[in-house]
Amino acid sequence: MPRLTKKVFLIYPVTSDDNKFVKLIVFPPNASLGKHFLYQRTEEFIYVLKGKLSVTVEGKEEKVKEGDSIYLKEDFPSQWKNEGGDEAELLVVC
Repeated sequence: MPRLTKKVFLIYPVTSDDNKFVKLIVFPPNASLGKHFLYQRTEEFIYVLKGKLSVTVEGKEEKVKEGDSIYLKEDFPSQWKNEGGDEAELLVVC
């Protein structure tokens, strides 16, 4: 099993206006992040475009993969892990 490493994740702005924005988040293979990747605490819709990740919210770990979605309203992730051998890509709408 590959060792998880702390590598930099990338955030690409896709579009935005006064009320909403869309970002592409890219996690390198085997990357781990011990916090949420965005600082603001607003409602978010996250769609997994590519890859397999685990996400921990309120102490509960869930596995997500390409085609899955996550809706965050009040609780936000304390851990993200790309446990696959490929990049993982998330489309985030806030």
